[in-house]
Amino acid sequence: MERAVILDLDNVFFNSSCLEKYLPKNKDNVEEWDEIAKYYKDCSPNSWCIDFVLKYVSTHTIFFITSREDKGDTRYITTKSITEALGLNFDRRIKLLMRDGGNMDDSHVVKRNLYKKHIKGQFKVDICIDDELKNAEVWKEENITSLLNLI
Repeated sequence: MERAVILDLDNVFFNSSCLEKYLPKNKDNVEEWDEIAKYYKDCSPNSWCIDFVLKYVSTHTIFFITSREDKGDTRYITTKSITEALGLNFDRRIKLLMRDGGNMDDSHVVKRNLYKKHIKGQFKVDICIDDELKNAEVWKEENITSLLNLI
């Protein structure tokens, strides 16, 4: 079975502190989430995570799993930011899995469903890095070693 690594985007691959001032007051307000997507391009990559990806990309498939909604220009902006940071194009070794448009489930539900649909049974995941405890609990339930990034 092919080996893989799972990485969260916001506050793991990207330093997303620039988004904090735009976070919706009401997490169920779709318009407010649509507004924040305009600022994704302003998130700078974390150098430690770039180094991590570049170390593993030759031997592992890298899955970026995010709760960012896959609608409008979000996938394009996100993909462009990742490829520019890594100096690599997306291919069979680098994959981006995103929340379906209109899905307002909690992050841990979204990530569990993306994992089950696209990764489970097809890849042996060696490690996952996320910044939310509920997401880390999902990986623990799936017997995946996870690191919780609290920076």
